Amino acid sequence: MSFMEKRAFHKQLAELIREIDCQKDPERLKLEPLVVASPRFREKGQAASLGCLQGSIDHLRVLIQYLLFDVEALRRERDVLRRAIADTAEPPTEQEHD
Repeated sequence: MSFMEKRAFHKQLAELIREIDCQKDPERLKLEPLVVASPRFREKGQAASLGCLQGSIDHLRVLIQYLLFDVEALRRERDVLRRAIADTAEPPTEQEHD
């Protein structure tokens, strides 16, 4: 929900609360808990979703760091193996034959 949408929602909610305040007591008592509880419930749900999302992002960051570490280790191993292959594949020089 964008800032403007949230602002409009709270404005409409405030208008609704004012209208309920003007109602007779029995009707007001039935409606007021519904209106007051709704934004709290929504905000708690959003906070829980945000917390879950934050945890998932943190976990993803850790996984990416492990993958980067693994890629670097594989690159080092590849370079070592390439050097080893290059060293064994070189033809012997004339001095080595003597």
